[in-house]
Amino acid sequence: MQHPSQLLSEDDIHLIRSYSLIAEGQGTLTHAQLQLIYDRKWLKVMVPEYAGVWELSLPKVMHLLEAAAWADGSFGWVVNLGAGANIFAAFLPAEIAKKLFIHPKICIAGSGALSGKAEKIDNGYIVNGTWKYASGASHASFFLVSCILTQNGEPAKDKKG
Repeated sequence: MQHPSQLLSEDDIHLIRSYSLIAEGQGTLTHAQLQLIYDRKWLKVMVPEYAGVWELSLPKVMHLLEAAAWADGSFGWVVNLGAGANIFAAFLPAEIAKKLFIHPKICIAGSGALSGKAEKIDNGYIVNGTWKYASGASHASFFLVSCILTQNGEPAKDKKG
């Protein structure tokens, strides 16, 4: 197996690392780091091929994420979460996934922490809550959050109960 350093070009490693202190200080990746991610389509590695982008096998995705984290841990973390969240494209109707994920900068961010409520109303939901972390939020196109479903202020019952 290749060392992670062999999966990225020297130029990519230099770019990632030369901006890492700036990114750490501002709490978000720099424009140059994000542009590298978009140029390499690293957020799309888990988007299904039918959505018009390239899909990598899971072992190849893991090697890429390892290489990104080897170059810089925070950088790798953001690539990991952005690429991982974009797997939700597989749960959308194919025609919608194709329209959304053709955009080069599309990124889903969010939090799996169950720290919000979604109140059922006639034609949708009203969402309230606080999510402490959502890595990639500064460049996200969409957000996913976990909520407790409520109706009339009480936890909603499933259709069986």
